[in-house]
Amino acid sequence: MIRHDIDKVEKSTLSIFFYPFKKVAVLSFSVNTYYNDSKLCKGGWGMKKDRGKVWLGVGAIVENNKGEWLVVKKSYSGLKGRWSFPAGFVQEGETINGAVVREIKEETGIDCFVKGLVGFRSGVIHGEISDNMAILYCDQVQQNQPIIIQEREILEAQWISPEQLAVDEYSSNLLKEFAQVNETNHLLDAVDT
Repeated sequence: MIRHDIDKVEKSTLSIFFYPFKKVAVLSFSVNTYYNDSKLCKGGWGMKKDRGKVWLGVGAIVENNKGEWLVVKKSYSGLKGRWSFPAGFVQEGETINGAVVREIKEETGIDCFVKGLVGFRSGVIHGEISDNMAILYCDQVQQNQPIIIQEREILEAQWISPEQLAVDEYSSNLLKEFAQVNETNHLLDAVDT
């Protein structure tokens, strides 16, 4: 159980970026501090319910025909006011592909499909909660769909170039790492089962 009365938490994170065509995987390690703002989010830390001690989330790079990425600014958690990937938790009985398509639609109104896996981030919160996220590469079902944000969780959503995101002071660390490398063509293909 996460204590919601504390003001901040440090989270160590190991990120893995896959580049199968180059036959390489890049590891990145960081320690981030997140601040609890329970006034803005019921339960604090963006949590709606007890997820146990092993969390699985999904995030997505959704790219348009101009090469821009769909990014959001969350209204809660450590990502409040920072550009990040559309993302959320995998629900019971849901695949990571289904979860990321649902999260993108919920947060931005954009219909998409999964093309493959581009990375995986794993971290530990409070030394006891395993926090994991699969980062998938997605394409729009149809180009030029209007962005319709979910106002309860999202402050803003936009299409922004990876080059701009790589240097934007409001980009999250994970988003900056992907934008600096910008290797979306090197992904592990999605397989429907």
